[in-house]
Amino acid sequence: TIFEFMHSRIIQEEKQAQDSYDSKTLKGSRTLMCAVDGSDGSDLAFQTMMVMRRKLDHVCMFHAYSLEKEAYLPPHYHKDEILYHYQQELTNNFHLPTTKFSLYWEDRKGRSVKEVISDFLGEFVGIRNPMSGTRRPPDFFFCGFSGRKRVRSHSANSIADRKAEYKDNMFRSISEGDMTDDKESDGGKEAGPSRYRERASSNDLTLGSTADFASRNLRVPVVIVKLELLADTNRCFVVAVDGSELSMRGFRLALTLVGPHDRVRCVTVAHPQSDYTDEIRAEYEAIFPTLPVSDCAYEVINRPDRCSIAQTLCRYALDQEADFIVVSPRPAEDLSSVTEYIICNSFCSVILAK
Repeated sequence: TIFEFMHSRIIQEEKQAQDSYDSKTLKGSRTLMCAVDGSDGSDLAFQTMMVMRRKLDHVCMFHAYSLEKEAYLPPHYHKDEILYHYQQELTNNFHLPTTKFSLYWEDRKGRSVKEVISDFLGEFVGIRNPMSGTRRPPDFFFCGFSGRKRVRSHSANSIADRKAEYKDNMFRSISEGDMTDDKESDGGKEAGPSRYRERASSNDLTLGSTADFASRNLRVPVVIVKLELLADTNRCFVVAVDGSELSMRGFRLALTLVGPHDRVRCVTVAHPQSDYTDEIRAEYEAIFPTLPVSDCAYEVINRPDRCSIAQTLCRYALDQEADFIVVSPRPAEDLSSVTEYIICNSFCSVILAK
């Protein structure tokens, strides 16, 4: 009958539409990996990853444990406790089917955590690959800023106080002339020796060993998480650009994490007399209308006297209430001074768009 024919036609069209949707969405699916160790910092990284996760993304949880040391650790640092916690989080809290996540718990057997991570990322071919269903390395590696050795409070009530303290510390460092001559950026220029590890440590901003290793050695994009990221809120991304191909690639990579209602600010730090920023502005403003993001803008930030490029970026991100600073580090273990300062001293989380 005509009714049966129309009904079958509607069902067929709905199936074609669903297949088309799945195909388009599948092309944008990603693999997100998070290193956890039972600390508050690593759990914050996990929560941030899950907030940024899309429907078809695959989640990989990674933990390197030492049976020799476990007897001396508190129970919440034991491998089975950590495994149970994230199994419950993924299945009961975030309602992920088992096909959408992998749990990779590895005995260190005398190896360092760095060596275990390196071995893991080298096993994306062969039978030992726990993420064989994704057939590719992780698109983003999430980790906490600090590890087990530093307990940090991330309660919403403390954020305003922490911001005020952060501003006081930054203004003090500028007035004392700290870091006034960082000549290098991440557009591929040569960087000088690191000068920030001691100062960062004295300000209680010590970088954890996993985050330090990931920022220097991993050849995948790294998200170093410092602040809680709330679900169902518009986020702000501050992207450092300098006109180089490297920063353009970093910008395009960061867009894969940006939602349609988020704010994106591409910024270049320059002296007031600089005239090369017009070309950079034209390049990025030509791209903005083609993006599925409604609020994109390019800004030039004047670099004040006695203030470094990195400090200027951190101050701007704080004023914008940014959730992330995006920098594009060069592919080398020796980070530039700008990148290292931002990692250690920014108030918000950092995306290393490698």
